[in-house]
Amino acid sequence: MIKDFITSKKIIMLTQHHYNPSNKDIGEGSKIFDCCRTQPPDDPKCSDCCYDNWNDELKDVSARYSNAVEEALQIQNRLTLVVDKRNRFKKWIDELNDAEEKARAISDQLEILANQSQKIWYNACKANEAIEILFCMIRDFYYQVDEIKKRYDSLQNCINNNTDPALVKDQGILKCLGEYYKKLEEVIKTRDELIKAVIEAIRLAQLIRNNISTRNCPCDDDHYDPCKKDKVCDCKDPGDFYGFKTII
Repeated sequence: MIKDFITSKKIIMLTQHHYNPSNKDIGEGSKIFDCCRTQPPDDPKCSDCCYDNWNDELKDVSARYSNAVEEALQIQNRLTLVVDKRNRFKKWIDELNDAEEKARAISDQLEILANQSQKIWYNACKANEAIEILFCMIRDFYYQVDEIKKRYDSLQNCINNNTDPALVKDQGILKCLGEYYKKLEEVIKTRDELIKAVIEAIRLAQLIRNNISTRNCPCDDDHYDPCKKDKVCDCKDPGDFYGFKTII
């Protein structure tokens, strides 16, 4: 009886849970059919066509993602190179600007030196001319001294040849003449040393002037002013010139 009950129970379960075909359209043209790929996979391990199609899309997306990552990496590398190049250019520009500022400061100092050297050269030229004039004055002075010496010798020769008893040596007018001659000799003795000193002064003055500039002295123009840049002496000397002012 129990056996019959179990058999009847199985029949009831089969009748209640039997398989009924689906009434959904899964053929060509349906949504489910469109979801599946038309070409069969090379390795058909899965019977779910939608899952297989998703794997194919995943592979395509993964490939495109890899390409995008590689392209982004190349762009990043190019950007790094461009930024590095830009930084180096900026560093060079900064160094050039710094060098330009220092060069401009040096140029300003050189301009001051040029103006001062121009003034010194002008004054040195005038000092040289003044020393030369002084030399001429000293030379003329000793010319006059030599002339006085000649007249004294002529006068002394006349006295020596004069037998007048009123002319007694070291007395009267002869005493005055003797003292005058002593002073005259002292003046004559200073000539050699003084002439040497004046010549040395001329040499040093010319040396100073030539070390500043070997150009001839500026024109004797009342309007000449070494401080004015737009007023240049019209004197032109042939050849090259040397000296501190010329270099500056």
